[in-house]
Amino acid sequence: MKLMKRKWMTSALSLFAGALLFVLATYAWFNMTQQTETDLALAINGEQYEYEFFVYRDTDFLGSLASTLTDNVCADEFAQHCYLELIDPEPQHLFSEAPALRPGNRFSFALKLTNISGADQLFVLAIDELASTGYALSTNKIQRAFVYSVAKIVYLSGGVESADVKDTAGIAYAGQAPVTTPHFLIGDDGPYELADQLPITDGGSEGTMIIFFDLYFDPDIHGVDALDVTTGNSNAFQNQVFIVGKLRIDPVQD
Repeated sequence: MKLMKRKWMTSALSLFAGALLFVLATYAWFNMTQQTETDLALAINGEQYEYEFFVYRDTDFLGSLASTLTDNVCADEFAQHCYLELIDPEPQHLFSEAPALRPGNRFSFALKLTNISGADQLFVLAIDELASTGYALSTNKIQRAFVYSVAKIVYLSGGVESADVKDTAGIAYAGQAPVTTPHFLIGDDGPYELADQLPITDGGSEGTMIIFFDLYFDPDIHGVDALDVTTGNSNAFQNQVFIVGKLRIDPVQD
């Protein structure tokens, strides 16, 4: 199947429901809601780059152990242990096949960007418009239990992925020392930068970049009671819904 591409500038790929909407079931930690009607919306405001967006499919929710798209793209939506490209997505439940999602699960994604601006460009990638619902105390918003981090950044040239450049190309990224496990905050719904100063040239061997990133439900983050004393468990996050609203890509402004 021929890959479809979209062009965008100061735009936002909305991940409502299609990728990152989780809701707790009665006897399991998380199951995908079956009521939502929200789809993945795309706002097109320019022609600075082309993108392809992928979600890693695995029913164990361990995330990708090998951050690569080479020979690792799903042939169809039923395949597992591979990256599924989201093309013209409609309302869907990417994680609905799992009987239970729980603390310790990891969700992996890949974003392939090609610079078509006509000039070398720096980009910034960020997560925005978070929402947690169903909490009893605001201090127990489920978003604070999630770590966001970049696993790998490579260039793609001639179908070949380069070595990881996230530490060698002047990029600032989530998960970079000294803050290796950044969590979302309860009082800030975004944006949260995944990567800044992403250098993509106008053509050539560095004209296409792939950013691999994860969201991780940290089992070491526990709830607190009304006195802000830890409960020692994750029960406070039950029956909550966590929404990641948008994945933003913007050219870095001079």
